[in-house]
Amino acid sequence: MLMRPSILLSLVLLSQVLRTECRPTNADEERSPHRPILQAGLPADRTAVVGSDVEFECKVLNDPQPHIQWLKHIEVNGSRVSSDGLPYVRVLKTAGLNTTDKDMEILQLRKVSFDDAGEYTCLAGNSIGVSHQSAWLTVVEVPSDKGNYTCVVENQYGSINHTYQLDVVGPTDPSLGSAALSPHNAEPEPAFLPTEGERSSHRPILQAGLPADSTALVGSDVEFECKVLNDPQPHIQWLKHIEVNGSRVASDGLPYVRVLKTAGLNTTDKEMEILQLRKVSFDDAGEYTCLAGNPIGFSHQSAWLTVVEGCRTRS
Repeated sequence: MLMRPSILLSLVLLSQVLRTECRPTNADEERSPHRPILQAGLPADRTAVVGSDVEFECKVLNDPQPHIQWLKHIEVNGSRVSSDGLPYVRVLKTAGLNTTDKDMEILQLRKVSFDDAGEYTCLAGNSIGVSHQSAWLTVVEVPSDKGNYTCVVENQYGSINHTYQLDVVGPTDPSLGSAALSPHNAEPEPAFLPTEGERSSHRPILQAGLPADSTALVGSDVEFECKVLNDPQPHIQWLKHIEVNGSRVASDGLPYVRVLKTAGLNTTDKEMEILQLRKVSFDDAGEYTCLAGNPIGFSHQSAWLTVVEGCRTRS
């Protein structure tokens, strides 16, 4: 409770300082006849990963020399407000002899932790009064890909799967660290497997040049073809690359895709070699991928579809 006076009286002390400060006499530097007007939306709510840096910004629009403080709301004995309704706060940054107005507009938090999460307030005052606006900081864990991953391959004889355990052994940023993928229960499950020699001992080898880039008129039909040269029963999927929130790849570098066609009980290998698009529109333009897999691994090749308007003839 020794900190309570400085916590509760931060607003009072600020207003007292402002009331006793010297008013400028130069007409060009006269202070605003109003209390500070803060730019709407600042500071803004932020979400940050543990260990990252965060900045909050606060701008005063009508006063060239406001007195600014940055505060963090805290709890005392499980409560965020005192008995008289004033919030408990900790002063993080206040103007001093060596700070400029520009310095005070920014609050920087380095290598944030979960303890830094919470409400932050920019408090600006002049001789007329004070204004304040607040924002919330949410701190989240670093996303992790750690876990078990299972690859399942199936054909008319049955299915086989391998499960691998991924352990993250370094930072998740690919440029800074790495991950280890180790077999976990890697023995194939019992299945009606083809006899020895029928399946390839290598991952699928795709015929070069397929699928091929294609240009089509709006309303026409398009076919993409994909051929596996070394495996009579590959597992094939056709994918279309898409955008999510304006990006074609996720934070882990993997592309966003939509599955258009996958093998089923009633599809033949020949049918899976062809992807048919009927009456294409401009929305169908983009990148398409043929993904082929077997128990050894996966291969993929892509092609682009460009959709153009049809030629108009004069009557």
